[in-house]
Amino acid sequence: MDEWKTLLSCLPEPGDIRIDWDAVCSTAYASFAQQMAETKQNPVWHGEGDVWCHTRMVCETLVAMDEYQAQPVEMQKALLVAALLHDIGKIPCTIWEDGAWTSPNHAIVGAKMARRWLWEVCGLYGTPEKLRMRELICLLVRYHMLPGRVTEQSNAEKRLVQMASCGALVPDFTLHRLCILAMADTRGRIADDLEASANTTQKCAEAAEHLGCLHGPGQNGVRNMSDIVPMLCRLPGTDTAPWLACRLAHVPVISLPQLAQEEIPALPLQSRKLQRIAAARCRDHLRQKKPFMLDAAHLSQEGRKQLVRSLQGLQANARIIYLEDRHPLQPEEAELLSSFTPPEPGEAPLVEWLCMNDH
Repeated sequence: MDEWKTLLSCLPEPGDIRIDWDAVCSTAYASFAQQMAETKQNPVWHGEGDVWCHTRMVCETLVAMDEYQAQPVEMQKALLVAALLHDIGKIPCTIWEDGAWTSPNHAIVGAKMARRWLWEVCGLYGTPEKLRMRELICLLVRYHMLPGRVTEQSNAEKRLVQMASCGALVPDFTLHRLCILAMADTRGRIADDLEASANTTQKCAEAAEHLGCLHGPGQNGVRNMSDIVPMLCRLPGTDTAPWLACRLAHVPVISLPQLAQEEIPALPLQSRKLQRIAAARCRDHLRQKKPFMLDAAHLSQEGRKQLVRSLQGLQANARIIYLEDRHPLQPEEAELLSSFTPPEPGEAPLVEWLCMNDH
């Protein structure tokens, strides 16, 4: 039995609110549990103790919620795995600062840790179903804190619609499910602010329902620009040749990895200088009205956004295409997963994810 199926077999069936923690900790998840047990939290917000104690409380709170039990079986499993992983980012992020324990950016870091673990250990990659399950869990981990904070932000409505738009790529991701996890996270601790925090999370759900994006992606229009430039996004070992031969066989490619190697000395992929060079090449093609494709490889999320802004300045529309296949990860690719994030809808007007074995 593979690690993913082993983990799922340890989780409670619908209607059962008992979690067999000995069984869960007999899986590959055990290393996270051990490290979380050694990770401290601020007792003002977490009187229950360490991160592992909090995680257990969150999971037990979650399975007892009516909203959780009303979910389809597969979504119950996804929510519970997300609860198991939601605070793993605190392991590397927790620091002692100004007389208290704090964990800045732990949700962002935790989502990347979850992606690597789900891909590398659990084998969730290479098919549309595995890709969507992996990224559903990663999105829940990445945004689990926002329902408790977003309504206090000045751009709350825009932020909610933006988060909900992730459902266009991962249909099972909804703000409703995110709020279920966030509510369990709020209640699964010991603190004086539980009622206030729960009310804030409830307000987030109500605001999303008012905007029409609680149970699915909102409506996002694409600006009418004269040109659409395909931008590939993928890990280094991904074989893009079959897809290119099928979809863009005769279109010139501006490749960031190739441009990086043409410079002396070679430039790192994340270099701003490399992005400026690529933007200049794009400008030349657009001025000549020549179709082309941009291969951004494993460029960071911020790097991709910078290229998108450059294209928009040239009156071009970016269409980011994330490609994934079934090839086993090489060690250097596994390391990249620790910092790599697939493109999200907010990065460009057009974003899609494809598994090449199905195209």
